[in-house]
Amino acid sequence: MNRKLLARLASLEQAAPKGAGAVECRFHGVHCRLGANWPLDRAVVEPESAQLDELLDLAAQGRRKAGLPVDPHPRDLWAINMHERVPEAEIAQRKREAAELLAEMQARNEALETQLRAERP
Repeated sequence: MNRKLLARLASLEQAAPKGAGAVECRFHGVHCRLGANWPLDRAVVEPESAQLDELLDLAAQGRRKAGLPVDPHPRDLWAINMHERVPEAEIAQRKREAAELLAEMQARNEALETQLRAERP
């Protein structure tokens, strides 16, 4: 993985609230603390990233082609002054699904790496 990407992920992980006391809002994640930190800091609300916008646009196009509903842009969600706690069961389910997808991708990468090493002269 790219060093810059790893450094960015590490900085985001450090910035994220930790512990069992960090409740998650359905609309704003853990940043708003269910309205306690409202309105949110502009640095959190509007990251200056054209690449993120491009990625979100590509994802929306793919969802439209597949006939799936398209989620609103994150900046639109930040404008909502409504807060709803995400149930712990839903958070646990998301974590399980992410772990399964990660394990699947790692297995696929290992298989591709083995294949590439076998093809090497």
